[in-house]
Amino acid sequence: MRRIIGIWINCSSVEEAEKVGRALMASKLAPGFNRHPPIASAYVWQGEVHEREEVPLLVKTREELFDRIVAEVKAHHGYKVPAITSVAIPQASADYVGWIYENTSGADQEERSTRVPVK
Repeated sequence: MRRIIGIWINCSSVEEAEKVGRALMASKLAPGFNRHPPIASAYVWQGEVHEREEVPLLVKTREELFDRIVAEVKAHHGYKVPAITSVAIPQASADYVGWIYENTSGADQEERSTRVPVK
């Protein structure tokens, strides 16, 4: 069964959000992204409360790619512990789900690419 998720990633700047989003597209982990306007954030880091603007990045992709996306985000993100959360998308149009699968590389595509064609 084809399952998709939405992944929310808070970034420190517009530039960082663009860099992360484009890296996910280049690695075929996501077919696109939505960069939202800056939001006000407050959080505890190393025992102190911090308040700053962050730029949310929303990525829709295959559920099975979450762990690979976490690794890719960490490679391009400036935070030591970036917020990377996912939400299941229980329903979406078949065309949209198909588009996501056609434009990402998952286990099923890797498996197909190693098969020898039968003539």
